[in-house]
Amino acid sequence: CYPQVRPELLAAFDALCAQACAHGPLRVASWGANTVRTEFAFLSGLDAGRQGVHRYQPYRRLARSGLASLAGYLRELGYRTVCVHPYHGSFYGRDRVLPLLGFDEFIDISAFEGGAPGHPYVGDREVAARVIELLGRERTGPLYVHVITMENHGPLHWERVDAGDAAAVCREPLPEDCRDLVAYCRHLRNADAMFGMLASALAASPRPAGLCLYGDHVPIMPDVYRRLGAPSGETDYVIWRPDGPAGAPPAAPLAASDLGPAFMAHMGLMSAP
Repeated sequence: CYPQVRPELLAAFDALCAQACAHGPLRVASWGANTVRTEFAFLSGLDAGRQGVHRYQPYRRLARSGLASLAGYLRELGYRTVCVHPYHGSFYGRDRVLPLLGFDEFIDISAFEGGAPGHPYVGDREVAARVIELLGRERTGPLYVHVITMENHGPLHWERVDAGDAAAVCREPLPEDCRDLVAYCRHLRNADAMFGMLASALAASPRPAGLCLYGDHVPIMPDVYRRLGAPSGETDYVIWRPDGPAGAPPAAPLAASDLGPAFMAHMGLMSAP
């Protein structure tokens, strides 16, 4: 993280890491775009080498070939499996692919009212509220909800930011050509609120629960990277459960294709990978 950014920006995420089963840097399948690559690696457990040429767009053919997946595994265990993605269901062919990957239900943008005022996408807080509603409604059996957010999708350079936005997320002034970082952090603040909302709901649930959070790729901010330095390309992940360890484990790097099995293992649903 850049030192200009307020350290409390991800307070809820940091709190989860402090009580996590596991957390650390995540080696993701793409840079700046192509969410579906990391998404598929998480769901399938297949790294880029095993995907071969399909790694560039795994939903075009590979995901339609009857592969095992995390969602399918959980469905075999008796879970109802739901994917929530507040965007058009036909994008990347998710409306056709996700049922093949073991999802019972796909909730796309048609179930939402639209983006927040001044922003093109459905906000993370609204997504969290919908997931909490699903958790409260499903009382007869176990439920797995896979969420693909949209709020911080970008393009960030299309957004307007002002001095108030910058002061809210930065503790010192940024160069004028780093306004994209302000927009990105403004959305991160809402993502962090989403993390807190979900963790609170899971902690209050009478049933065992767990949460796995990860970033699918770093954002596209070329001017910021030229001025302040480029990131490694890794993102972050955390696996958390309300009844997890009291102390923070050391950060442990992980590949996106190994994250799903690690999550299942920490939830007691699979042997350690």
